[in-house]
Amino acid sequence: MPRKSVEQGIGEVIKDLFKAYHIDDKVYAIRIGDVWEEVMGKTVARYTTGIRLEKDVLHIRIDSAPLRQELFFHRDDIRQRINQAFAEEVVREVHIR
Repeated sequence: MPRKSVEQGIGEVIKDLFKAYHIDDKVYAIRIGDVWEEVMGKTVARYTTGIRLEKDVLHIRIDSAPLRQELFFHRDDIRQRINQAFAEEVVREVHIR
């Protein structure tokens, strides 16, 4: 029986390997700070005192009450922008404190 030939790019192979060993979650958790500043801008990043990604929930701590309130109303937009930056659905929920 002839072998089935499946060609994959090196990027796809690495991504599959990361998923198989659950390393992808850790990579996203490490990169979230850089992505946060890119997506939300320097001003929002300056008022952000903590950000972490646990499983599929993004936890954000904001130093300014008015900004916190504004971001609270834009949680879905934040989720979409972060997922777009990662080019896949990494964040399903956003919690702002």
